[in-house]
Amino acid sequence: MKKTIIASVIGIAASVATVSSSYGQGHTLFDNYNAAPYMNVRYNGTPTGNSGIHVDLAYFIGTTSDPTALTPLGLSVPLNGSLTALGQPGYWNGVAVDIPGYTSGAVTFQVLAWDTATGATYGAATARGASFLWQEASLATGLSPAATWAGLPGPNGGELVNVVVPEPSTFALIGLGTGVLLFFRRRK
Repeated sequence: MKKTIIASVIGIAASVATVSSSYGQGHTLFDNYNAAPYMNVRYNGTPTGNSGIHVDLAYFIGTTSDPTALTPLGLSVPLNGSLTALGQPGYWNGVAVDIPGYTSGAVTFQVLAWDTATGATYGAATARGASFLWQEASLATGLSPAATWAGLPGPNGGELVNVVVPEPSTFALIGLGTGVLLFFRRRK
């Protein structure tokens, strides 16, 4: 009987610890379809609904203008070809994400987008793009539903991210430069 009571108390304490630690994060709705204003993902400058384009969210707790200070969440959310706003594709919707370590205050965000045909992740892809940095004044915490973004500077229908495909001449120059470096290295 005593063992059952002790086991119950330990179980309750463990569940309370788990629940309270999960409330120690902020959350936001990773969604450009319901954000204000509508800003889409473009592929070489054209709004695209290509589901081969995936997006990830990078964050920094506080404000920063340095993109290297942000931490990607490691998401791989495809664009939804059926979502259009203002008559243009380039949107994804409704993924609630937790921002680890957030308690209060501003958060800096950046959306990373890439063509999965050129690489499985943003870092591996050759066709990729990153949005500008923007700040959200605060995030939802605790049991509150995830809030949609309010900090996008707009305008409606403007470009959030442009996934750029490098021109073949860029690859040729990289190859030429590598060849020259190898040539001079062998001469020494």
